[in-house]
Parts: sequence; C-alpha cells; structure tokens
Amino acid sequence: GFGYSLQVFLPGVPVVPMAVAAVALFVILNILGVNKVSRVQVALGMVLLGILIAYVVLGLTRPGGFTWATLLPESRVFTAGPWVSISLLFSTMALIFNAYVGFEIIADDAEEVKDPARTIPVALLVSLAIITLVYTLVTLVTLGTVPRAELSGSTTALALAAQRFLPGVGGPLIGVAGIIATLTSVNTAMLSATREALTLSRDGLWPRFMSRLGTRRTPYAASLVIGAVIALVALIGLVDFLSYISSSGYLFVVFWASLAMIKLRHERPQLPRPYKVPLYPLT
Repeated sequence: GFGYSLQVFLPGVPVVPMAVAAVALFVILNILGVNKVSRVQVALGMVLLGILIAYVVLGLTRPGGFTWATLLPESRVFTAGPWVSISLLFSTMALIFNAYVGFEIIADDAEEVKDPARTIPVALLVSLAIITLVYTLVTLVTLGTVPRAELSGSTTALALAAQRFLPGVGGPLIGVAGIIATLTSVNTAMLSATREALTLSRDGLWPRFMSRLGTRRTPYAASLVIGAVIALVALIGLVDFLSYISSSGYLFVVFWASLAMIKLRHERPQLPRPYKVPLYPLT
C-alpha cells in the first residue's frame, strides 16, 4: 500500500523495494523504543484524520462532489440484483476485514499502558466508533462522487474522487493520506507483533531468544525476526492475495480468541475482570 501510494508522486518508483524500506524503518523505531513509535504514530494519525475529515466535508459541500444520483443510480441500492450483490458484499468484506483489525493491538500493548483496566476499554470503544464513522463517510463521498463504472478496478479511488471536487490538489492530498495510512498500519502491526512475540517467548511457547531485551529495554530480537518475516511477505507483491491472507488470518485469530474468552469465564471465574463484555454471553 505504501509503495502504490508513493507512485502518486513518483510514478516510476518500484513498489516492492519501497515496501521493504518502510518495514526496515519501523524495525529501527521499535528497537529504539515505544516512545519513538508512539510519537510517530500520534503525529501521523492526527494528520491522516485531518485529511480524511477535509475529504468528507469538501466532498459533501463543493461542486463536483457528492450527489445522490451518483450514489444511487437508477434509485436502487442493488443494481446487479439482491442475491448477486449480497454475494459480492461478503467477498468484499473478506477482502477488507483487515482494515478493522487495529483495535486488538490496543490490548496487545497492555504492559506499556498506564491504568490499562480503564484506558484499554475506553480506547477500544472510542476508536471503533470514530473509525466506523470515518470509513462510512469516506466511502459515501467516494461512491457519490465518481460513477461506479469508473471506480471499478481503480487502484486510486479516493484520489480519483478528490480530483473531481478539488482539481489539482485533491489527488496529491489523498496520495499523502495513503502514504500516512499505510505507514501507521505498518507501525501498529509491528508494535503489536513484537510484543506478542515477546510474551509468547517469555512463556516458553516461542523460541526463548525472542524475549531478549536490548539496552533500551526493547525486544530487539523479536523486532528483527518480525521485521524479516514482514519484509519477506512484502516481496511477494500480490496485493489482493496478501489482503485475503491477512484477513483470513485475523478471522482465524478472532475466532479462537472469542472461544478462549468463553472458556476462561467458565474455568477461571475468580480472575479479576475490570471490564465486562456487554450482553455476555449473547455477544
């Protein structure tokens, strides 16, 4: 994603080497310490959120932007028939599920969070609400600005839409957003994966050497191993394939984690649980 977004500004830049370079950068940041990672993440995240809010507001208000006629051609939601559309809807959900997986990373970093019993549930619920709202509005503006036939198959859908209501600057602005979005995704994934590897190694479930800490008290061995794995995956370069693999992997993890929660509730009812799952066990 980072490599493709970079092509908005540098059309000839090779995608895969740029992806590997981005991975290497965040391996270094993780070794230097979580404070370095968090500062970069907060700064990039705020800029990204600002760009997306501007995209939504300008797309809804400027000439050439959102119209109901473009969003609902023929005044119908399902133009291909309800059953065909529903099957396409599910296949698309499988493809983009990994866009909703950043939330469990908040819990993965519990050791480095102040007052985790209160902070983590609040962070989970607030971020989920914000992201759902932002994703929905961004999609609404995009589908209501550019006809579906033009969006179909496009690798730069948001840039295409932004050019309609912000000629000249819209494309580059979304290019910046794409670069930031992909970098923050790599950053959070790296932070989460290295902390998971550290915990599993410390518990004896993964090789012991991955729990080694450097002079800065960071898991440098886990960072190097995880970084190498991500770089190898990036070398494949097949975006759709990797999206399906990552989405199915996350679904697999969520499935077993949900079963584990139910099992733990029954086997260890005495464990302190400061946060209660709403409507459990229905949820």
